[in-house]
Amino acid sequence: FSLFNLRIFSEDLGKSVYFSRVLLLFVSANILASFAVGPVFEYGSSKSALLISEPSYVALIIFPFILFLSLIRDSRAIWFIVFFAIYALLVQNLTVILVLCVSSFFYFSGALLRVLFIVVFPVFAFFVLADEYFLDRVSISSSSENMSVLVLLQGWENARLALGFSNFMGVGFQQFGVVGPVGAISAKIDDYGFAGLNLYDGGTLAAKIVGEMGLLGMVLLLLYVVFAVRCLMYIFKNTYDPSRVGDYFAIACVLSFSAEIFIRGVGYFSSGGLLFVLSSLYLLRWKRL
Repeated sequence: FSLFNLRIFSEDLGKSVYFSRVLLLFVSANILASFAVGPVFEYGSSKSALLISEPSYVALIIFPFILFLSLIRDSRAIWFIVFFAIYALLVQNLTVILVLCVSSFFYFSGALLRVLFIVVFPVFAFFVLADEYFLDRVSISSSSENMSVLVLLQGWENARLALGFSNFMGVGFQQFGVVGPVGAISAKIDDYGFAGLNLYDGGTLAAKIVGEMGLLGMVLLLLYVVFAVRCLMYIFKNTYDPSRVGDYFAIACVLSFSAEIFIRGVGYFSSGGLLFVLSSLYLLRWKRL
């Protein structure tokens, strides 16, 4: 996927619509193939999408591309949203649902439709959260027995401990979970038989950055938030211009990176991270915002 991302930026960014459709079709084909041949050949886990090991990774892969198609209101975006929504409900994955909700919000044009979305969304959320599986994932508590919640809390607990251990300097690049103490939640995860689960990636990239870079990491996160807000202001203040399609693709990559930072991190050297760096350089170099 990283090579695919580099291909987009090595070509005319105007082709990003075509590339986005192709990648989303590729991921869709993986999902369909996993349902078709997975049970027959006992391939992967019950939720793996053939070449993609878990639904959360599906969410991170598709987010920049489905958000981009939604921003420019591509006619095929709604079909991808519907397809992945069905997939998210079948495999019960909250990360995919959140990605699709954000994309759907930007797909609807006009204030009236967005207000309608805001009204409909809580109703949809009510029925989703009525499922005990999803309810466990939004109950953020150290007493939870849900591994996704515990991994999230583990990252921030260890980040806090790393700050104290290093006098707010951070424990060093790629040293999260290696240098310094680990908290009680890590011990709880070990007791459940999942020793070391997401210990080194922090659960979210934000926790890893804070734990490894200390105060500098906090400043970097603040700068990202400011940059993301500037991207949002650009979207809301300007009408889509097809001649600037590359700007919208780069903005989608910047905004979608928030999922890795605050929801589900996979480390620094991810496909989404590569897209974020390239997009940021593009937007800042050409002063597009």
